[in-house]
Amino acid sequence: MDILKKIEKLLHEAHEIKQAHRERMSKLNSERSLWSEEEFEKRKKKLENEKKALLNDGYLRMTEALKELSAELETLDKQAPDLKNTELVHALRIIEMTGETLSYEQLSAINNCFIGQFGKLKVIHSLHEKKKMVNNGGIEKLLISSAPNMDKLNEFSYSLFYQEGSVNALARQIGKIAELVAQPFQTNIDGSAFERSIRSGAGLPEEK
Repeated sequence: MDILKKIEKLLHEAHEIKQAHRERMSKLNSERSLWSEEEFEKRKKKLENEKKALLNDGYLRMTEALKELSAELETLDKQAPDLKNTELVHALRIIEMTGETLSYEQLSAINNCFIGQFGKLKVIHSLHEKKKMVNNGGIEKLLISSAPNMDKLNEFSYSLFYQEGSVNALARQIGKIAELVAQPFQTNIDGSAFERSIRSGAGLPEEK
């Protein structure tokens, strides 16, 4: 899914904007004695406005990207499976004949053979339900229905671009979707986020 690469790039851009702003503010604060209070506030406001403009543009592009992601996931979820597929037929036969006696790990191993193949996973899940199997190997975790919904993603996106939300927080949510479709996705984009959180919680300034 190319859209995941696009979203990852947008997250990196948001991180770079915020990081650049922190560095520029740090520099301005270090030079505070050079300016009058009025000039300092003027320069500070200029930096804030520049950051807001860049992040606003990023938010609009992220909103469109999330809509595209939602549409692609919906398409994947509606794809009809090939019911004659050898692996699927074999898996269904095993579950039909011995499903109730299989362990969670064994059923999970069967499910994992179809990661990202949502039509096939739904067929397998239907058989679990037909047989009223309590143990299904956690197949729900592999279905698109387990993915963060768009309202949640938009909430994390708004927090990132307009509040003090973490780029990693949104990246982790998207990462859950990437796992479902078996695609790589970077979730630790801001490597220094944890350290900044600790310093902030302790009332310490950011390191220069």
